[in-house]
Amino acid sequence: MNSRRNFILKGSIATTALLAARPLKAIANAASSLSGFSSNNNQVVFLHTAELNEGSTNRAMRFIEMIKDNSPNTILLNAGNKRSASLPFDVSIQPCETSPAYNIEYSIVEKEGIRTGVIKALPGDTDVINNTNRLATFLKKEKDCQVVVCLSQLGYKNNSTPDDESLAASSLHIDLIVSGHMTNFYPRPVVLANKQKQEVIIHASAGTAHACGKVEIGLDKYGVKSKVVLANKLDSGIFENKKVVKAS
Repeated sequence: MNSRRNFILKGSIATTALLAARPLKAIANAASSLSGFSSNNNQVVFLHTAELNEGSTNRAMRFIEMIKDNSPNTILLNAGNKRSASLPFDVSIQPCETSPAYNIEYSIVEKEGIRTGVIKALPGDTDVINNTNRLATFLKKEKDCQVVVCLSQLGYKNNSTPDDESLAASSLHIDLIVSGHMTNFYPRPVVLANKQKQEVIIHASAGTAHACGKVEIGLDKYGVKSKVVLANKLDSGIFENKKVVKAS
């Protein structure tokens, strides 16, 4: 099977990220104006938050329901420490009102036949890279998850402990790192190569009390990633940014 991925990268993406993602070859085909994908069920949409406040809950719910109406394969993730926002999270890195406490090593969410494994990376885990690699490999190889997501509180980059950047570079089988750190995060999507020279996306939705990140992953007939659409810091102007960046 050809290991090269074809991607649509939508939104503002740093040039360094595109250089790191040289194996990727972006394609654009018949796509809906709403999501960037043509209508089919062979895709999964991740909506993720970090620190939504109660005043933003109704607004966030309207946005989430709009996305769910257009894709039955929507998974809502909470990568932040805030527990009070009463949203129907599928997985939360911390306990919250509507999601069970994340006190196990992993969660599996299945939507329309697509299995997504979710793990976490927290500060203080002295062996975080080996632990996440062990779990990601287990989820891909033993649990037949097509996509593995890591909810991270490590921070994007620091000088002393593992961070999102070093986790991505040292990872195996992680497709997406959702960065939930509220102060140490990169404001644009980043694509890096892992130990096997496969792409890992780092995506954050921090910085405001009503930010919601969106990542769409399309799968081919073998269950392998074929397209990705990214929208960062989704806000009132969510559909105003029409820029599409292609990697050659």
